[in-house]
This record gives sequence, C-alpha cells and structure tokens, in this order.
Amino acid sequence: MIEFIYFDLGNVLLHFDHRIMVRQLAELFGATEGEMTGWVIAADLQLDYESGRLTSREFYEKLCQLAGSRPDYEQAMHAASAIFAVNEPMIPLLQQLRGDGHRLGILSNTCEAHWQFVIREFPLVPGYFEHAVLSYEVGAVKPWRNIYDRAIQSAGVAPHALFFTDDRLENVAGAAACGIDAEHFVSVDKLCHDLSSRGIRIACG
Repeated sequence: MIEFIYFDLGNVLLHFDHRIMVRQLAELFGATEGEMTGWVIAADLQLDYESGRLTSREFYEKLCQLAGSRPDYEQAMHAASAIFAVNEPMIPLLQQLRGDGHRLGILSNTCEAHWQFVIREFPLVPGYFEHAVLSYEVGAVKPWRNIYDRAIQSAGVAPHALFFTDDRLENVAGAAACGIDAEHFVSVDKLCHDLSSRGIRIACG
C-alpha cells in the first residue's frame, strides 16, 4: 500500500532547460555561452550550489570573479532561475491525487534561487504538496543516500510505502537502493499506469 508519493521537480512537475540559464547568465555577465557552460556546468558550480556547498551569494560572487564583472545580484538570480515551465498534463493528475486525499511531496535536486523562483511563479508547487525535500537544504543530491533517508524520515512511513518518480534513471536506482518503490518518469500516461498498478485509483491516462 502506497502511503506517500514523491515527485521530482525538474522535467516531471516543471520543464526546465539549463541552456536557457547559461544563455541568460552569459549575456548578463558579458561572457560567452561556452565560458558560462564551463564555469557553471562543467566545473560543477551548479552542483556545488544545489548540494548546499555554496550559498546564493557565494554562487554569485564566484561568477563575478570568473567573469570579471558584477551585474546586479537580483538580476543574476533571476537570469539563473527563469528557466521553468509547467508540465501541464501533470495538473489533472495532481488535482485528482490531492482531491482523493493522497499525501504528496517533492524530492528534488535544486538550489535556493530556483526554488524561490518556482514557489513564487508557480502556485501549484506549494499548493499541492505537503512538504519538499530539497538538495540544497539537505546538503546532499540525488542519488546520494542521505537525501532519500531524509525523504523517508520526512514522510514518516516505511520506505516500501513510498512511491517516487524521477526522470533520471540514476535517481530512480538510488531511491530503490533505499527500499523506496521508484519508477522512471517518461510521461504522465506512464505515471498514471505506474500508480494504477499499485492500487491507486487514476481516472486519467
């Protein structure tokens, strides 16, 4: 019996594209997209930010040092974060699950700037979910075990009573290694099938 359902945020609840972030930051900081990709993605600056090793201000200061420029801090955070769009087919499913009384949560690799942008711009995120387990707050990213342990603790149910879906196979495998019932997210239709096969009544898909 599934007692709690966790969803990944990026490319499950919301579409996102890091290339947009790179392009916007490059323009703001006066760098090339190749330079910004090297700093933020290839050199793991974004990973350090998402894992809580860097604060928002430290992330900004490192970019300023690398680019040799100092744009407005708030503009920089916006450029890094305005990369999301709602996965519209998820909304009826979330409405149904919430309406039927299922406990829902978010389990996401994300950073402070992205999370603050998301909860400000997309009311469905704080509206449908009991709580969120976020990498930058936990100090661990999926598929590290610590973040799944925190998700289990936060839900307050046994691992096998948790269901989790994520678009990245390594994150699904990490959850399964902790005893969580996890499935790869490919589409809303597949997610509806995965939930139905576990005895959760689904009218969509």
